[in-house]
Amino acid sequence: MEYLVSSAEMTRLDESARERYGIPGIVLMEHAALQAWRSIAALKPARVSVVAGPGNNGGDGLALARIAHVSGRCEVCVIEAGCERADPGSPAGVHYRSCRELGIRLIPFRDAERDARSCMCESDIVVDAILGTGLTSAVREVVRQLIDVISCARTAGAEVVSLDMPSGLRDRASAPEDSVAADRTLTFGWAKHILYTPWGRSRSGDIISLDIGFPQQLEADLSEPRVVLAAHEDLGDFLSTVPQSAHKGVRGHVAVCAGSVGMTGAARLCCEAAIRSRAALVTLVSETIPEGLSASIMTRFAPDLPEGMNGVTRSIDALLIGPGWGCDVARANTLLKLLTCARRGVIDADGLAALKDAGRMQLGDWVLTPHPAEAARLADCSTDEVLVDPLRIGGFLASQYGCTVVIKAETTHVIAADGRVVVVDGHIAALACGGSGDVLAGVIAGILAAGGSSFDAAVAGVLAHAEAGRRLFRSRGWFAADELPGEISRVLAGVSEGEQGNHGPTATE
Repeated sequence: MEYLVSSAEMTRLDESARERYGIPGIVLMEHAALQAWRSIAALKPARVSVVAGPGNNGGDGLALARIAHVSGRCEVCVIEAGCERADPGSPAGVHYRSCRELGIRLIPFRDAERDARSCMCESDIVVDAILGTGLTSAVREVVRQLIDVISCARTAGAEVVSLDMPSGLRDRASAPEDSVAADRTLTFGWAKHILYTPWGRSRSGDIISLDIGFPQQLEADLSEPRVVLAAHEDLGDFLSTVPQSAHKGVRGHVAVCAGSVGMTGAARLCCEAAIRSRAALVTLVSETIPEGLSASIMTRFAPDLPEGMNGVTRSIDALLIGPGWGCDVARANTLLKLLTCARRGVIDADGLAALKDAGRMQLGDWVLTPHPAEAARLADCSTDEVLVDPLRIGGFLASQYGCTVVIKAETTHVIAADGRVVVVDGHIAALACGGSGDVLAGVIAGILAAGGSSFDAAVAGVLAHAEAGRRLFRSRGWFAADELPGEISRVLAGVSEGEQGNHGPTATE
């Protein structure tokens, strides 16, 4: 796991490195440029254009241009996007003078836009070093023009590499704004949270964190609560242990209230995912029972859903409500009654619409799993606000409902009512298929039923879901949602990719 920081926090940490630990800013800049050049040099470019702005981000780019030029491994040009106005005594000003004295080609964008455009479009790599973490408002017109030219160069075949973050991205925007679309983002020190918002992730390409020499002691200065980026390797940290001696009464029982006439697929996917996610027992309670359910899934036909729950004789360890339910106005009252049947569970899809109609309440050990549009409806905001600031919107919902909230998108934010945040980088187009969210809800419910906190179950479910999607795409290409539960079972059991598992001794052994 690694920490994600806001732009403001990164500025504070950078200042602390200089003032508290005596590390000059120009030294950090030199390390950043050197590490970035090593990453770019591995691509073996013949021509590199560096678009350099007036601040420290431009200074990183100018230092990189100098290092690339001195290496003699490629032709370098610098597009002046404000770097020519840098204070001569500043780190950016020092590196600008060095580039000029070394004879690196300098092209002023304002006065020679045609030459700048030609240079970028003929380059193998265009380095975006215009704006970094200091941006506090939408970009000005000249930067918007630069973004357009960089986009044209990308269309012409250049690979765009952004330093620290794609220019134009910023914290606390209220909607997606103009920004560079990078193929690769080389971020310095701690990765920036804005890169892992749904909007930022779509602009950042491959994200690579580079160590540029910030002292390890600075980690103690990170603000609380800390935003953590988790990967598949961290899955075990969020799963409770299931002993080998566990019987079905220990592994948990999931009751699923999902599906309606004409919408049975969601119920089937939820149940299949739950039974393959460590839960021992799954009961579907629905007004319509789908065909093709696993024989191990119990069913109860319940035209009147709240009363139908009376027939579920086993205690419920987790209750999943909502997928394929439909949006009948009476669902809000049904939801309120169902919430009394279990102390924990998952509310998804149409259950979230019912929750909105039922009004805000403190849910406790429950998990809400909205996509951005559902989160926007619950929070009375726009979907764009969720895409650019899921941390703020998710935090608001977690506080208002007193529970764990999972905002699922290209990157997924899991936010606890106490402020804990884990981000999971999905970035898997194949997971964007019908029914994928129903499977995720079932996975979380299955893990929750087997024990552990709702927050840990939510993180584990998201991690397992994402890893299964990656594995399936690598092995099969595009897939349907009903292929996910089987692979999720393997992920949760710790079966490595490609491993067939131990089926016991053969007859000849």
